[in-house]
Amino acid sequence: MTPQDSIIYTPKNYNFIPSKYPQFPLPLNAESFEKFNEDTLFFIFFIQQDVNLRYFAAKELNRRGWMYNKKFHTFFQLQEPPKNKTEEFIEGKFRYFDYEEGWMSRPKKDYKFDFVMLENID
Repeated sequence: MTPQDSIIYTPKNYNFIPSKYPQFPLPLNAESFEKFNEDTLFFIFFIQQDVNLRYFAAKELNRRGWMYNKKFHTFFQLQEPPKNKTEEFIEGKFRYFDYEEGWMSRPKKDYKFDFVMLENID
C-alpha cells in the first residue's frame, strides 16, 4: 500500500443518492438568515461551532433588535419605548434569551442595559 492509496476512501456501505436530491449543501450567506425564525438563529449562535454561521446569526438577530450583552453572554431586546436613554445606557422593559435554563426568552423589567456591555456586531 502506497501513501496515495490511503488517501482514497471508498465506503463499504455506499448508498446511491438519486440526482433529484441535492448533492451538495447550499451555500449560506447573510440573506439566507433572513428566512430563519429566531429560535433557529439562537440555535445556530449558541450551539453551532462554525464562526461564520454564528456571525451571520448574530448579525440577523441584531437586525431584528436583539443586542448581545458581553457580561451575561446572551441577547436582550427592548420590549417597549425606553424609560430612560442616554449615551451610556438604555433603561426599560427588556426580554433576554435564556439558553441555559429553558431555551426561551424571559422578561427583565426595569433593566439598565449599559452600552459598555454591548457587543458591536458588524
